[in-house]
Amino acid sequence: MFTIDTLRPLAIDSNDYLMPFGARNDNSANPLFLKAVSQLLSSKSKPWYILDLGCAGGQQIADCLAEGWHAVGIDGVDFMRKSGLFNWPTLQNKNLFNCDITAPFQLSEDGIPIVFDIITGWEVLEHIRQYRMPAVMENIKRHLAPGGYFIGSISRIEDGLNFHVVFNDGPEPHNLSWWDKQFNTVGLADAPDIYVQFPLAARMGAIHNNDDGTPVSWFVIRVNSNDKAISF
Repeated sequence: MFTIDTLRPLAIDSNDYLMPFGARNDNSANPLFLKAVSQLLSSKSKPWYILDLGCAGGQQIADCLAEGWHAVGIDGVDFMRKSGLFNWPTLQNKNLFNCDITAPFQLSEDGIPIVFDIITGWEVLEHIRQYRMPAVMENIKRHLAPGGYFIGSISRIEDGLNFHVVFNDGPEPHNLSWWDKQFNTVGLADAPDIYVQFPLAARMGAIHNNDDGTPVSWFVIRVNSNDKAISF
């Protein structure tokens, strides 16, 4: 049984909590992504463990469970749980949990802290203020197995509705180098050889391009390159 210990169960001071437009409309999943993950982890013994940050309706988690994986989703917004939307009625407090990822948290299985082979975050990190990003990176590091991968997408644009609050503290996150620094600080290194295993159709998030051909979002893959642990 999965359980979570958290210092902040809801992201009550975020615009996403106050106006949950994204979460209440998002139950996306991509079978081609799961196929690519299966190929990436094929040399590892099962069961595989996957954690989705900002899981919204939880469809990715439901699909992973159907494949026999051990899967957990976290979201800082409780609108879906309270409204009984998507996968929350059947998976809440089993595989789907509410938690503010900008505060320390610890996931456990049968009372034992666990780490994951894959952690995903689709269009999530740009919703975090810059000064809170170190805590998010520490949470990712704490829960990622040695040699495990963080896979996700990060929007490059300001949304005009003040949901992408990472840009409120300065323009630096418009540059991928700023994000490189955040990941590198906790030992999550770029994994350029892995990108080829995830063609465009196997990715999630805003994968289309702007009118000028530049991507709306960066697709990132980071590997946990050292065994340094971050305690809860």
